[in-house]
Amino acid sequence: MAAPRRKALAVQTSVMPNTVNSGTSLLANAQPTVRPMTVAAPGVRIDESERSLVRFSQLIMLAIAIGAIWISIIGIAFDDSATNADFAVLAFGGLLSAGLAIGWIEVQSRGNDHQLRDVQDYMLGVGFFFATVGVVWGARFVIGLFEGGDLFGNSAGPGEWAPNENGIYVQTMAMLGMMAAQYALLHRFKGETKFGWAVASYAPMIVLIAAGMNIWLNWSGGVVSYGIGISMIVLSIAAMQMALKSNNSINMIVVVIASGIAPFLFEAAHDVSPEQSGGALSLLVFIIAIQGYYASKEELRSDIMQRASLVLIAEIILAMLYARSSELNLVLGPLTTETLGGLGDYFSLTVMLWVAVLVFYFPAMLQQRLPWIPIGLAFALMVIPTDESTLPWLITVAILPYLLLISKVTRRWVANSTLAMTAASFILVDFIAQVNEVSQVDTYGIIGLHLIIPIALVTVSEFALRASKIDIQVHMLVIGCVALSRAVLFAEEWYMPWVFVTYLLYLARRGFDEIGEDAELAERWKATLAALLANVVMMALVITGRLDVPDFIEFGGYRLQVFAIGLLSYVILRSGHKKEFDVGMILGWAGSAVSGAPRYDPATNTWQKSTPSSLEADEWTAKHSWSPLGRSSLIIPFIMMTAGIFIANGINSDEQIENFVTMPIGILLLSVPIGLLVWEILGLETITSRARSTAVWVLFGMGLGPAMFINALRSELGEMAGYEDKFLLPAALLLDALLVAAPLVVAWAIGKRGIDKAGISPNADAAAMMGLVALACLDSSGGLLLLPIIGLATFQSVRYRHSLPLMVAPFAFIFTQNIWLEFQGLGWKAVQVFGIEYLAERSWAFGLSRLSGGLIIAQMGYVLAAQLRKDHPLGTKPLPWIGAWVWLAVGLIATFPYLDWFQWMPLVFTIGLMFNSWANGQVQYLPLLGLAQFFSLLVALSALPNSMDPLDIFSYSALISGVTAMGWSALHENGILYSNSDEKASEGGSMMLKTPSTEEERGGLND
Repeated sequence: MAAPRRKALAVQTSVMPNTVNSGTSLLANAQPTVRPMTVAAPGVRIDESERSLVRFSQLIMLAIAIGAIWISIIGIAFDDSATNADFAVLAFGGLLSAGLAIGWIEVQSRGNDHQLRDVQDYMLGVGFFFATVGVVWGARFVIGLFEGGDLFGNSAGPGEWAPNENGIYVQTMAMLGMMAAQYALLHRFKGETKFGWAVASYAPMIVLIAAGMNIWLNWSGGVVSYGIGISMIVLSIAAMQMALKSNNSINMIVVVIASGIAPFLFEAAHDVSPEQSGGALSLLVFIIAIQGYYASKEELRSDIMQRASLVLIAEIILAMLYARSSELNLVLGPLTTETLGGLGDYFSLTVMLWVAVLVFYFPAMLQQRLPWIPIGLAFALMVIPTDESTLPWLITVAILPYLLLISKVTRRWVANSTLAMTAASFILVDFIAQVNEVSQVDTYGIIGLHLIIPIALVTVSEFALRASKIDIQVHMLVIGCVALSRAVLFAEEWYMPWVFVTYLLYLARRGFDEIGEDAELAERWKATLAALLANVVMMALVITGRLDVPDFIEFGGYRLQVFAIGLLSYVILRSGHKKEFDVGMILGWAGSAVSGAPRYDPATNTWQKSTPSSLEADEWTAKHSWSPLGRSSLIIPFIMMTAGIFIANGINSDEQIENFVTMPIGILLLSVPIGLLVWEILGLETITSRARSTAVWVLFGMGLGPAMFINALRSELGEMAGYEDKFLLPAALLLDALLVAAPLVVAWAIGKRGIDKAGISPNADAAAMMGLVALACLDSSGGLLLLPIIGLATFQSVRYRHSLPLMVAPFAFIFTQNIWLEFQGLGWKAVQVFGIEYLAERSWAFGLSRLSGGLIIAQMGYVLAAQLRKDHPLGTKPLPWIGAWVWLAVGLIATFPYLDWFQWMPLVFTIGLMFNSWANGQVQYLPLLGLAQFFSLLVALSALPNSMDPLDIFSYSALISGVTAMGWSALHENGILYSNSDEKASEGGSMMLKTPSTEEERGGLND
């Protein structure tokens, strides 16, 4: 009988999937990597995370080992006393170590069809490392064999032989031979070979930078010679080819970056004359050509190259900045800045780098592989010095139409970004040239280019917008940059701003004509942007005084072209008054749901683009819209027709002053925009609170410029000969009459037409009252505007119970600082005619005059009296009685400044509290307030100028207090005292004085 046999443990086998690592794979059509079969005993299987940890630990140990080896090698190889025997030892040791490592891998993998595992891959990389050491120093050993000869060295003296430039070629060719052998080995092996490919790809660049920066520069006499340049180019090509065949994007990116950095390092390391500076960095032109060739290869993954293009262009821009800051010259063999002569300014190093990127990367750009290159080239335009930028700008102007209009492969975001960056570069170059005091004509090197560039930018942008190649926001950015440049804002030709403004008005009008009144909000927004930009640019040109005309058109100091362009803008854009966004909608658009901005969905944890419904759009419009009166095509033209005339104008001669004072043509013209504003208000389908508020503030904006101008003139007229006694200024009277008439006419029309109750907004009405107060501060005639408008604001605020405007209204007298009585005008003449100059003198209370103080008393008295009305439509909404009494006190102080108000003020506030207690039905406080009145009288009477005996002060105080008490009693007898009391008020606590609840109890108070 056979002996029993123990069951063997089953061996689990698993085959790694043959997949391509999409994260690091470089080739577009790469075949899957065949991985070795993994065999593991049950229960001891290593998962992928543990395998990655093992790899990482192996990499750390390898890095430590290689670092230690390199330290030893450097100590031997770079020692000044090193001999050719030392180089032989390094070569033999390196090649022997490489042979042992690669031989061990060959023996192990032969039985597995040359499939490598992770550990074998690391050993392969170590072998390649030692092979590099052996080959480099082996080549140095070979060079040393020719010591004493002139082929590979030079003799500076007896026993002082050193290798020359030919030694660089020897080491370079040795590296190429080694790379060919490595390439053959890597194609022989299968499975895990990533690390081996990485070492083979990085080795040429490491040798180039490590040996070239030290040894090769010494061999070439400290200059980046032809030998170094050729070696740099050849090794860069070899490294990129090896990285390409490695099918690993990380290898390619590292090699590309290293090849681009090498010229920087050599430029910083070599020591040459100023004429030869730039020779190393000029080699970047060839590196760019190599990179462009590999970027256009179709076997490379497009997405990898798209991300790498940002790194590529950033590297080139840094090189251009380095060349500009260090003033480096172009040195490409025989082609140098000096040999080019007069063309050297147009073909500088920065320009050649820019042109090289465009030329050598252009095939890859056509394949949509390098989207960041055109954007970066547009950005680089601002890096090139202005006197060298002629060629890049000419090329840009020529290639933009192809990129944005002709090419079928240009993506929208690339077109948007490129055009936007070009416009930004244009305005920044223009600004830098202005700061450096470079004339506009000389900014781009040749005459006329300063006009060609902005015209080309606007033209290409316009056609690209029509072809739907770019967004409206980018087009607006281009126009804004051109408008802010010297080509328009400070144009040497007077007609340039007019041409540009005409185009902007055409663009805005076309935007409104292309949509209907029921268009979507997004379409209305685009049209609004065009109108807003046109009006803002026009306003900027007016403020800076750039809307010039020939001198023969101007007369009397007036610049009527400002009025004309404002009126023209309003008329042209009037057709879009129901389509254009108003200011409220513009402010609320950005980031709103109706704008289509993406919204975060917490349910799916994603950002989703919102598509608003018509109902949501209507609700958003109702919430944010101020009214059609708030559109920019109304506000800015109206302000231009008013304030613009005086901002651009100036009183520079006696003739102009006389014309302004006696013949105010400009003020007569203001009746046009003010009349149009009233017409706009009356033409509204519904006059809402927001519409009224908007209209008031627009009127304030229209009157601000003229009022400031006239008041500045009034402050000077008193000292001008022939004007010191002139109190009536027709311009001031006309202006104030127009500003007064507008709100009064609107108020009359609203009263006759009725208010749209659905559009009532207390906050908007309060803002309108605040606008009236601000409008009153623009008084320039001496009270014709100030007094009626303050009266209207007070009346309407009391009528509709707006507390804030009532408390702000007295500030109008403080803000105007009594100029309505001190400067030429109606108030100034009135106090002279009636001989009450003392009423116009300023007091110590905020600079208020006695007359202003009296007006504040009357105003606050009206507010306090209005509290007695019980049948108000708004119910019992309280008015600010505390604030009213405070302002009343200020008015009393201004009216009677000689009194000691620190002693009289307690009496004033006691009387105010008594009045308020009766008005609010809180008569239970009257006994306590009567006692407070007695003590307040003691303090107040003691402050009278004629001193009184203390007994008299006591007697008068008691007498007045008693009379006050009898007055309250008389009011009770007539049924008036409790007329404001709430019959249903609940009784207070035990500490409260209780109000009699029946007529019998009230009558018993007199028993």
